Amino acid sequence: YQVKTRDKWGLESSSNVIRGDILVNALGKQFSLIETTTIDLSYKNIVGEIPDDISILKNLTTLKLNNNFFTGSIPIFIYKMKNLEFINLSHNSLSWSLSSDIGFLSNLKELWITENQFSGKLPDQIGQLNNLTYLNISKNKFQGTIPQSIGNLKKLKYLNGWNNNFSGFLPSTIGDLISLEFLSFGSNSLIGEIPSELGNAKKLKSIGLFENNLIGPIPVEVSELASLEYLGLFDNQLDGFIPDPLFNKGSLYYLKLDKN
Repeated sequence: YQVKTRDKWGLESSSNVIRGDILVNALGKQFSLIETTTIDLSYKNIVGEIPDDISILKNLTTLKLNNNFFTGSIPIFIYKMKNLEFINLSHNSLSWSLSSDIGFLSNLKELWITENQFSGKLPDQIGQLNNLTYLNISKNKFQGTIPQSIGNLKKLKYLNGWNNNFSGFLPSTIGDLISLEFLSFGSNSLIGEIPSELGNAKKLKSIGLFENNLIGPIPVEVSELASLEYLGLFDNQLDGFIPDPLFNKGSLYYLKLDKN
């Protein structure tokens, strides 16, 4: 229908107004422009790049495109969908790097992109995702150092960077992750000592830093983590004594330190 308006000079004009909803076609399906908050097209054997049609769904909070055959990079429009809280793009063939625009996803709570071909550095802007609780970037080709800004993610419970090409030191700022329960950067090329600050992440239950080039002793502060259940530090270059608290920890069910 039309709405008539009158300006300050008394001239009338008409404009078209759309009532109701609009159906948007994307990936062979129709989605409501207004009511669609979730797209779940996982396990659909979809081939090709992620289509731009999704960008018009401004109310989207959940995007599940995992376990398909998507290629190419993550489209820029996804980084601008500020209502997104959950993204799962795991088990595809997506590549290139994560854009620094990822910092715009201020409402994001979970990001799952495991088993793709992502490369390049993990952008510093990842530390702007203050609501993030789960981050799984395992089994990709990320390289360079782990950004210090990752310590800003105070709500993060799960951090999995296993099986990439990360190098440099494990950031001491990971100790600032007061909610962190699961940490894995196994099967990378990390060097240097395990930071004693890791012991400040008091809720840690699982630490996997195996198959790196870490040196030095196991920090006493890590061995004193009250909730620790899993500690995998095998296949590094660690030395020194095994801290006594590890032998007195009733919660610990897995301890592997060989090949050091």
